[in-house]
Amino acid sequence: MSLIDIYSDNNQEVLIKIAEDFPNIINRLTEVGTVELQDKSGLTDNAFAWPEEKLYPIYTKEAALLSSVYMEGVEVPAFVVENCIGACAAFGVDVEIGTMEKTAEEESLAASDFVLP
Repeated sequence: MSLIDIYSDNNQEVLIKIAEDFPNIINRLTEVGTVELQDKSGLTDNAFAWPEEKLYPIYTKEAALLSSVYMEGVEVPAFVVENCIGACAAFGVDVEIGTMEKTAEEESLAASDFVLP
C-alpha cells in the first residue's frame, strides 16, 4: 500500500474513508480551517514530517493536523509521527497519532450472500 497525504489524495477520497473508519477523528478535523497548499517542489525538507519522502506536510497548523489524520491506520516510522506531533504542538494543538481504534459496522450475512450453499 502506498502512503497517501493531502498532496496525493485526489478528491480527498482517502480522507473521507479515514473519517468513516475513525469517527473520533472528526474532533481533529474540526480544528482545520482553510487549507492552502504551497507548491510541494518549492518547499524545504523540514516542511514535512517525513523529509526524505516529502510526505505529510507540517508547515501550517492545518497541514500538520491533516497529516496527523492521514497517519491514522498506516504504519510510518516513529520519527515521522514524532515530527507531526511536535508540529501540531508548536501550533498549539495536542494530538495523539495511532491511538484511535478503527471501527467497523457489523453486518450479518445470509445464505444468499454466498455463491456456494
